[in-house]
Amino acid sequence: MSALRDQFLTVNDKVKEVSTLKDSVRTVMEETACVKEDFLNLKNHLNLAAKIELQTNEKMYENRLHHLEKMLEEMRHREESFLHIAEETNILKDQVGKELKYLKKKTTLSSDRTKEYNSIKIS
Repeated sequence: MSALRDQFLTVNDKVKEVSTLKDSVRTVMEETACVKEDFLNLKNHLNLAAKIELQTNEKMYENRLHHLEKMLEEMRHREESFLHIAEETNILKDQVGKELKYLKKKTTLSSDRTKEYNSIKIS
């Protein structure tokens, strides 16, 4: 009977060990499930943050592009104004040049007439 009792105690000890091992496995599985859930939550959070950052950057670049397009359009208008001013300046320059030629001719004729008049008076 003693051998049977020793076997019973050995089996009982092994059952306790298996029970303890079973509890340990259950605990590890629960912790693994928690870690998986935390990992998925973190992954979802990072994905969401990345999407938000991407959208923010996209809006920022769109706004910057729009601003640059406005500046380019403004520069085109200024260029047109400068070209118009340059054309007007050339026209005025030509007019002044013609006026100076006319005045020079007129002055030369007047000077010639004065010389003629003076030469006639002196004679």
